[in-house]
Amino acid sequence: MQARTAKLQADAAARKAQLDAATAKTKDEIAERWAHLQAQMQANVDDINADIAATKAEVAAERAERKADRAENNAASAIAFAYDAVDYAESAVLDAIVARADAGTVQ
Repeated sequence: MQARTAKLQADAAARKAQLDAATAKTKDEIAERWAHLQAQMQANVDDINADIAATKAEVAAERAERKADRAENNAASAIAFAYDAVDYAESAVLDAIVARADAGTVQ
């Protein structure tokens, strides 16, 4: 009877040791998978952040290009306005000369 009890205890201890080993192995596998999943997720987040940064840079470049185009158009409009003002001034001077000449001939 003692021999049988000793054998059952030995078998139970062996099964417990196997179970503990399997549990430790599973725990290690889960920890490894978790670390791998975290690394994958971080890589995906890094890729998304890089894509966002690239898109922001493209948008900023396009915005700067549009701003430069508007500034050039404003400058061209200001130059055209200035030419028109000079033409108007020349016309006014000529009108004044003619008016002065007319005034001198009337007297």
